[in-house]
Parts: sequence; C-alpha cells; structure tokens
Amino acid sequence: MTGIQSLPLEIIDDIIENSALTDDKKLSNVKACALTCRIFHFCSRKQIFANVTLNSRKGPPRLLQELLTTTPAIGECVRKLKFSLFVYDDKELSSPEFPELLKKFTQVRHLVISNASTAFVVWDAIPRGIRDILHRIMHLPTFQYLQFICVQNFPWRSLADCATLKRLHLDSTLAGTAPIFPASATTPSLPLINLREYNMDFQTVQITRKIFGFDGPPVFDIRHLKRMFAFCHDSPSVVLTREMLKKTSQLTFLHLRTFEGCCPGLSLMLSPVLLSLKKFDFLDPTANKTPDYIDVFIDEFESIRGQHNVLEELDISIYLDIPRDSASALIVKEKLGALDKTLDTSGWMSLKTVSIDIVELPNHSLKSDDFIPSQPREFFPVLSSDKRCRVQFLPHKPGRMEKLMDIQNLRI
Repeated sequence: MTGIQSLPLEIIDDIIENSALTDDKKLSNVKACALTCRIFHFCSRKQIFANVTLNSRKGPPRLLQELLTTTPAIGECVRKLKFSLFVYDDKELSSPEFPELLKKFTQVRHLVISNASTAFVVWDAIPRGIRDILHRIMHLPTFQYLQFICVQNFPWRSLADCATLKRLHLDSTLAGTAPIFPASATTPSLPLINLREYNMDFQTVQITRKIFGFDGPPVFDIRHLKRMFAFCHDSPSVVLTREMLKKTSQLTFLHLRTFEGCCPGLSLMLSPVLLSLKKFDFLDPTANKTPDYIDVFIDEFESIRGQHNVLEELDISIYLDIPRDSASALIVKEKLGALDKTLDTSGWMSLKTVSIDIVELPNHSLKSDDFIPSQPREFFPVLSSDKRCRVQFLPHKPGRMEKLMDIQNLRI
C-alpha cells in the first residue's frame, strides 16, 4: 500500500467521495474501502457518517453513542442531520442523552427538523436543552441548509445569527404568537446577504413576510436570492409570490407549484425576473381542468415569449381532463398543437430545452388509455422532433403527480 499512502489526502478523499456517489444506500463499497488500510479508513469515515437520522421515539442510537465515546472525531464527520421529533409524552426526548449526542456534531452543514407523527412539532414543547443545542447547530460557521417540516411556533428570529445560511426550506411551518427564542436572538441591524435559496408554501406566508421585511425589519436581503420554490394555493400566497418576485434581481431558478385560478396572470408575475431567470418549473396538480385551460396557458406563455427574457429551460407538469368523443379530441389536438408552436425553442431567444408532462385524468365510462396517444409527435410535432425537448402523456394513477414532484426535485 506504499503507493496509496504516498497520495495526497485530497486525492484519496475525492476517490472515496466519487465512490460514495455511485454506491448503494448502505455504502457497501465505501465500507469495503474502509477496511483496506488506515488512510482509507480515515477518509471513508467522512462518507459513512456524513448523514445521520435521529428519531426521538426510537431514542439515541446506542451504537452511534458508543462510537462517539471511543472515537469523538466521528462527530466532525456528520454533515447532514435529520431529526424527527415527537414532543408529547416522549420519555426518550426528555432524557439528557439527546443533548449530549447533539453536542458532538460540530461540523453540521445541513439540518432537517420534522415531525415524527401526524401532529405538528410545537417548538416550545421541545425540551430546552435540545432547543439550545439545535440553536447552536444552526449558528455553526459550517451551517448552510435548514429545513423545517410541520413545525409550529417556528423560531424565525433565531435566524438573525445564521450569517452563513444559504438555503432555507419551510414546509407547513407556522409562526407562533408568543414563541420562546434564545435570549440572544434579535433581528439584525442589517439584513443577511448570504441566503441564496428559499422554499415557501401557503402555510408559511406569515413567516415569509416577516423574515423578508414585508412586515417589519428584514432578517434576509431578498435581493440576493437566486433560487426560489413557491407553492401558490390561495390568494395570500399568490400575492406574496408576486411581491417577492418584484424584489428579486438575481433569481435564476423558479419552481412554481400552483392550483387552478393561479395560472392567469403568470406572465405578469414572472415579468420582473425574466431578465435573470434561466430555469422555470411549473407544476399544476389540480385535477379538474378542461382543455379550455390550455388557451389560458398559451396566452400566458405567448406573453412571456413576447417579453425580453433569458429562459433556457422550461419544465411543465399539468393534469388535464380530456373529453373522449372524436369532435372534442380534434379540438384538443388543435389546442395542443398551438401550445407546441408557442413553446417551440426557435421562437425564444435563449430557450434550449422543454420538458412537458401531461397527466390525463380517467374517464370512467371508457378505458383509461383510449385517448392517450402512443406517439406524442401526433400532438407536439415541433417539440417532439427536437432532441433537446421531451413530451409525454401519462395515464392517471394514484400518486402520479406526487411522483412527478419528486422527479422535478431530482432534476433540480
């Protein structure tokens, strides 16, 4: 192993890291590498212990506790930490073992706090010792990503000290009227400028308005956002998304998940960011749309095409209730043909790729695949002939749209 030992550690780290990227979920190859020699053992440790998941109902992992006792340096290998909490009648969560375990994770970059049940995690109900440690993790100099899932009384003021935070995702997270924050948590005199990515849904409108300065002093400077995920379910979330896009000047990626009634006005919503936006993902899982919806869709994208823009990628996923009779089928074919021409990449200044998923709702009186064209070329002849574009019709199945959401997230 003399040759291996003479390699710089950076090279060995790259070898192990690349192996981990193509490895299975159990990191079998990386674990095998760890058994070859001391240097590989040391470098493999960074990948084996990079991701740690804790569940308060199951208690602290005993094996991990033992390893950290004998080899404390393992705690520095933990980069991503997911903590699922159940705060009611949870004896394990109240024990001192969790705070002691969390203290040993000193290099965390990525933290996800979620619920371990169907109920919200009430931040105030989390034992003070655990809250303080989580607060400390959020303010580590290595910290870059924070996600809260189903958390009530979200401690948004504590973000004021997260100077290194670059990505913030809030899903079904609510701000309380009288949340308990650490004493040092105050709104900064100047908004933080490092945040580059933000995720909001219709339940986080109140928090979003607070941290970006729509209701009081801002915690983050919205002008520095480059990536944004927005779920427009109702009027307040639509209005807030429009207000945010008016203030962003560097946005290059937008993932917009909307419901019927939010598509009209899409071009006006996007207008402020068209000079910087390069990738736009549009997802509409509403299950009761008719082909007339295509007309609105075409009008909005014709308006976007008519404005100066730098869009390079479009990713569109929609549900469509398509009639089965032959006359209606011809109308639908004409409408989709018009959409085909509207999204033709040659009609856009910078557009390179287009991806369209149309999920066809079932008609219970006929077979579900009666209308689904075997060749999308029949309806999208222009886009289908372009190797850079992808069009597919999909029959409706339970969970189909959820799968499309996952696929879009993977593409991101």
